[in-house]
Amino acid sequence: MINQSNYHEVGSLIKLISELPCAGVPYWFNPSYLVEYQDPSVYEEDLKRSLLYEAIKDAPKLPPTTDIYMHTDNRKIYVHLIRYMRTTAGKEVKIETFDNDYIVIRSENYSYKYNKYYKRDIVTAYIGRKAIEGSLVIEDIVLPRYMFSPVANNRIKNDLLREYEKQIKKCVFYTWDQLYFEKHNFVDCLAIDVSEVRT
Repeated sequence: MINQSNYHEVGSLIKLISELPCAGVPYWFNPSYLVEYQDPSVYEEDLKRSLLYEAIKDAPKLPPTTDIYMHTDNRKIYVHLIRYMRTTAGKEVKIETFDNDYIVIRSENYSYKYNKYYKRDIVTAYIGRKAIEGSLVIEDIVLPRYMFSPVANNRIKNDLLREYEKQIKKCVFYTWDQLYFEKHNFVDCLAIDVSEVRT
């Protein structure tokens, strides 16, 4: 019987999906209630297009407080990672990655955004892989307000000015609350080093 202590011994995500749900197993398969149930093998080709496929294809053991959710829509499957962790300063955060090149970090008080420059498959896959391996590090950094755009621009979605982004060489997460509502001289940010894949 598959459980939280042996699920990673199955050795294949598709085989594991066919056994889900299992108590305590941090992989979740949610076939759409709008369509007739399909054998998980029909999703295998589509699953290979997921940004996290290489990291999860063998259904590895996940770090504590990490879950993989797989949602289906007809014959498509979408992978969503959630990991609860602490930053280098001990702040509790939740990081989520989605197959549509999107990453969200949430803390008790804020939801963090990041510049469009880093919204790339390779960055999302890299951060997701690091979370799955248990080697992801989220740094707490404080940046002066002048490094950011004085006015929010929803169209461009690059609030951290590019000249400073190049100097920092990390994917910086910031909050609009601090930038455009609280108007402090310094902004509490989070950063992830993605220099291996994006500079």
